[in-house]
Amino acid sequence: MKVGDLVRSVPYGPTRGSEIDHWANQTGIIVGFIEELDAEGLVTCQSPVVYWNSEFHSEVEYREQVEVVSVAIPKCIDPYMCKLSTNSV
Repeated sequence: MKVGDLVRSVPYGPTRGSEIDHWANQTGIIVGFIEELDAEGLVTCQSPVVYWNSEFHSEVEYREQVEVVSVAIPKCIDPYMCKLSTNSV
């Protein structure tokens, strides 16, 4: 998972109940991550922040409750490198 990926809610899983999730048909985009740190300042968990719609624009989700449905492809900012990456060898 990375910023820009499209995600959807996983209907069932270890952190969900057995009820049907009404968000299962919604698609959101990852706009960032929240890091949880332990007492020593080491990262223990990264939770994605998802933009679902204008009402829920920065929802922190558990990683196991969302799945990637479309991967963001980084835009090439160096024209020389873009040309190299599109040429076949």
